[in-house]
Amino acid sequence: MRVSFNKTKPIRTKHNDEDWGSMEWVLDDTLVEGAGMSVALMEVKPGMTSPAHIHANCHEFISVVEGSVEVSFEHERVILKPGESVFVPGGTAHGIKNIGENQAKMVLSYSAGRRKYESV
Repeated sequence: MRVSFNKTKPIRTKHNDEDWGSMEWVLDDTLVEGAGMSVALMEVKPGMTSPAHIHANCHEFISVVEGSVEVSFEHERVILKPGESVFVPGGTAHGIKNIGENQAKMVLSYSAGRRKYESV
């Protein structure tokens, strides 16, 4: 599939504020038709947790830029610090908790341009 978009204009992002923090979508199929992937900048407030969920149609890659987070899976927890990352296979329930004293910032990447999100 050929992706066609105006290369002379920046991609306009979309921002979602949540009780636990925020997501800024910098790339997905709604921003660039046919992108076939998604990228977001996620911030989680100190002590807060993003709700547990799954992405049935794609994998997710989480890379921590600032702060410390705990990524919870069904039977496992992984603590990540800046420069560390984790791969979440599609269909795996997970959530992200900020275990630090400051805002946690991450880059998230998904293997689908229109990822499915299901709360668990």
